[in-house]
Amino acid sequence: SSGTRFWRKWKLNLEHRAYRRLHLRWVSLSRLGNHKSNE
Repeated sequence: SSGTRFWRKWKLNLEHRAYRRLHLRWVSLSRLGNHKSNE
């Protein structure tokens, strides 16, 4: 049914946003680590 398709899309979107947030945090942390090691 269309309902299950909606929930599946919503769940995928939620997971994608959470993954992007974690990825951005990891990138910022790695950048800080590299900056400290360069100094």
